[in-house]
Amino acid sequence: MIGQKTVTRRLIKPPPDYEKKNGVPMWLYRGEFYPDIELRKLLANESKFKPNEILWVKSMLYQSRKEACFRLRVVSCLPIRLHEIDDADAYREGFTNRNEFSAFWDYLHEGKEDRFKWFKNPWVWRIEFVRLK
Repeated sequence: MIGQKTVTRRLIKPPPDYEKKNGVPMWLYRGEFYPDIELRKLLANESKFKPNEILWVKSMLYQSRKEACFRLRVVSCLPIRLHEIDDADAYREGFTNRNEFSAFWDYLHEGKEDRFKWFKNPWVWRIEFVRLK
């Protein structure tokens, strides 16, 4: 990975299921059907990451406690489809382009259900953050 990571994506759980109702794409989420725009609004309200929230993050297993902990400030948290990533956002994720990101996504979710794979275009949280000193 290159650069300083300022964006991450996490799967939305439970993941919405896709269905067509009278020829219109609808999302089944927690027992209710929603059109795309309404589901985005609903998910945005359910985000567990709020703007300006401070998060403590532990990284690498074999680092000292002082080196392994750092703080992040959440800038934004939006529900999006995974394929909405572009090359600029892939760079913010720490990759050179969208193709490199998609290959890593599938590697990361290898052995998991197909609904989490790149080709299924799952719903994810796009979390933008800044690292605090």
